[in-house]
Amino acid sequence: FRANHWIPLSAYLELFRSVDALHAVSSTDALNIPTQVWIDPRDELVSLVGIQRWVQQAQLDNWQINRLSLGHASLLHGCFHHLIIDPGCTGESVWRQMVESIDADLLAQHKS
Repeated sequence: FRANHWIPLSAYLELFRSVDALHAVSSTDALNIPTQVWIDPRDELVSLVGIQRWVQQAQLDNWQINRLSLGHASLLHGCFHHLIIDPGCTGESVWRQMVESIDADLLAQHKS
C-alpha cells in the first residue's frame, strides 16, 4: 500500500528500517538529545500518540513534540499531513512559527 504514487517504495522501506533501528537501540540515553518533532496530529504515516508513548517510555525528556495543524489548505496545494517541507504546505504563519522555534532552539544549544 502506498500513500501516493510519487513516493518510491524505497522511501517507505527506509521509514520502516528507521523504526526498526530505534527499537533495536538497547539504551535510549544516546537518543536523549535536544530534539524537536513537528507533527500534524492527522499525519497519515506517523502516529502522534505512538510517538508520545515511545518518548515517554524511553524517557526522552529532551525531546519536544510540537503539534501543528496544516488544515485543508495544504491538501489543495498537493501536500499531505506528513509532508511538511515548505511554506506552501504549512502556510506562512505556521512555517514562520516552526522556523523561529528551531532557530531559538539552535541558538540556545550554541550558547550552552
